[in-house]
Amino acid sequence: MGWLDALERRAREATGIAPIAPVRATPTRAKPEVKSIWVQTAAPIGPGDPGAAEPAFYFVSDGVLDLCDEQGKPSGKSVALGSNDDPRRIAGRLKLEAWQKEQGTGNFNRRFHYSHSGIV
Repeated sequence: MGWLDALERRAREATGIAPIAPVRATPTRAKPEVKSIWVQTAAPIGPGDPGAAEPAFYFVSDGVLDLCDEQGKPSGKSVALGSNDDPRRIAGRLKLEAWQKEQGTGNFNRRFHYSHSGIV
């Protein structure tokens, strides 16, 4: 209790106003551990093409998986996990869906790979 709280308490006693019950701080829950995985967004084609991948960050709290950023701020995508669900697989699926939505509609803007055989 600080000096300001003591002053307020004494003022309430002097004026006859009932004292305010002290506010108890609610226990804070531990921040869940942020985990990361890599999601393949384009498969490698040929010897010079490494493909493409994107990182995905997630945490599981009370049986609910939430996608988040690196610092643990939720992105709004969440799924309730079942007893046999693999959180890594579900986080990868959610991230791939979000990535496809950011890129446009589905696979419309995909790369085309043509053979160099010279046949038209």
